[in-house]
Amino acid sequence: MSRWWMAGGALLAAVSLLALFVAIRRVIQTNRESVVASLPLAAAAAAEAGGGAAIELEVQLDAAGPMVLRVEGPTGSTGFAGTGYQLRRRATGDEVALSAILFRTTASGFLRSRVSLYTFEAPATGDYLLRVTGVSPTARGDLHRIVLPRDTRARLLAWILMIVVSASGVVAGTIVPLVLFLVGRQR
Repeated sequence: MSRWWMAGGALLAAVSLLALFVAIRRVIQTNRESVVASLPLAAAAAAEAGGGAAIELEVQLDAAGPMVLRVEGPTGSTGFAGTGYQLRRRATGDEVALSAILFRTTASGFLRSRVSLYTFEAPATGDYLLRVTGVSPTARGDLHRIVLPRDTRARLLAWILMIVVSASGVVAGTIVPLVLFLVGRQR
């Protein structure tokens, strides 16, 4: 009987490990493929005007629909502290409503950090103007970026749940048969 448990556990661990690798790869791929626009923060304009400057960035959106306004910069940087954002369609001048994210998604590493600040619905593809106020003169354009990805939070949540389930399957497929084997040897 314990041989069947060992074989079943090995199969469960192998399938779960494969699913774990697929899910991790899909999380990374989804994050990379979702970016519609990535804009370096034009800190030179902010430095000319002094602290708290307002700058306008031209944005070309090749996709319409739900999007996220995300900022990226060096870990621990305060380059985006106190900034405000306003997005307008260039052709019509209509303002696009930005909704603050209640539970912000963040990703931090040793060198770079990413924070999602707002969601918005891009009504159409085309040219937009993003006005950024309160830009710190310490923000460097080559290190600080404003990124506009598609809103993929639901898809990412599904892949993260698959990671948790797959990791549980790897643990269960490894530990349970091992414990049963060791208990069987003591009898």
